[in-house]
Amino acid sequence: MIHAVALRRKVERILGRSIPEGYWWLAEKQGYLADYELTGEIEVLVDFFRDQMEAEERNRAEPRQKAEQSRTVPPDERLRYLAKILGIEAARLPEVIRFRKTYLGGRLLAFDEVEEWIKRTAAADGPGSIWFTIPVRVDCLVKRDGPFPRVRDLLETLAQLPDSELNRFVSGTRESLAYVVPTDEHTKHIPIQHAGVLNHLKQLANRLESLYGWSEAHAVVFILTGLTPPIPKARVTTSVSLVGPHGRITLELDPRLSSDEVRDLYARARNEVFKGRDRPMSKKHLELALFLVKNPNHTWREMCELWNKEYPEWAYSVWQNFSRDARAAYRRLTGRDWVHQGKRPPERSDE
Repeated sequence: MIHAVALRRKVERILGRSIPEGYWWLAEKQGYLADYELTGEIEVLVDFFRDQMEAEERNRAEPRQKAEQSRTVPPDERLRYLAKILGIEAARLPEVIRFRKTYLGGRLLAFDEVEEWIKRTAAADGPGSIWFTIPVRVDCLVKRDGPFPRVRDLLETLAQLPDSELNRFVSGTRESLAYVVPTDEHTKHIPIQHAGVLNHLKQLANRLESLYGWSEAHAVVFILTGLTPPIPKARVTTSVSLVGPHGRITLELDPRLSSDEVRDLYARARNEVFKGRDRPMSKKHLELALFLVKNPNHTWREMCELWNKEYPEWAYSVWQNFSRDARAAYRRLTGRDWVHQGKRPPERSDE
């Protein structure tokens, strides 16, 4: 115990900071302290704690990026006139005329009245519905007797199952209506009732979405207010994957944009998800990154020995250099820092 306390203080002096109790417990659990007793290599312990602490600091310091961000380029005069034409055509559709006459009394709402009308209608419709999905085998469908002749039998069988088993076969989702308000740039959602007015509104909005390429939220506002959604010259969406290296860029472009305009849009979007120049990686460094993932549960010394056996042409005489290069390669390839798991104790048998 005295030796462990002294060792901990020594490692803390090298790190220049105290080691959280949980990290020390993890090092003991994964065999790092036992390895030190055998090898006397304190660098392995130091690297383990430094990896854990740096990863935690990055998680605290870096603000969480939105998984997906989108921005638009405002329309030019031609696109503004095109939007007006589409709005006139959509207003003449029989289903739009019928909805406005039936549920709006033939008058249009002001934009700032939309949310209040939607909430009032949702209250009148009643509690939102849950849509259940049940997978059915193909051989349960007999065409000549109707599309789902055995559904009643299936439901009766499911009703007899305990909850734990029922959850394996049935999944439920809540349907919602998307809309926007003048005071908030983000799309809002409200649960809807399957037999209610808002579900009817959603179906009509989806119809306009398929005809004119509008979003559901903007189509809802058009039906209720007559305000025609704008047609942007471009929409740039940048997505940051939680597991991917640098995310993805999606460009929705008006075909009349010039190649210079497209290049500038892409350059600005690229700078949001990927900083600096991209250099090709050598075959060795690609293999190093892959090797880390394939062999996580070893000390760095053991991993270096395994690497030298598998890749003698790229052998390392010093395991610290192997650790440095492998972590750098993993960072470049994935965009994330490698957090070393280290050697784990053997699994205990229940027998």
